[in-house]
Amino acid sequence: MQFLFLKQSHAKEMALDGNDPATLAKFGLHAGNKGAVDSFEVLIVCDTTRGHFFTIRREGGKWYSYDSWKYDEATLIGDNDAAKAVCGAFPVYYS
Repeated sequence: MQFLFLKQSHAKEMALDGNDPATLAKFGLHAGNKGAVDSFEVLIVCDTTRGHFFTIRREGGKWYSYDSWKYDEATLIGDNDAAKAVCGAFPVYYS
């Protein structure tokens, strides 16, 4: 299972960089699109319309959203097709 870990100092640097998706590449993450849902278990979705990042993660064959802006806990997304719909046309990043 793949996990994405950032040191606390890295998270602070990301926040100070203004949530620019290019910042994720600076930390060694690779850019992709919703097709990454088929190959990875943890993705960062960059909602460029709001300048907001959130994580989606596959657990037990189901995808969950970890979006602290909207919810206090993980929210069920569903299957791969539902996860792709959440990603939409936004860039996604993975390790």
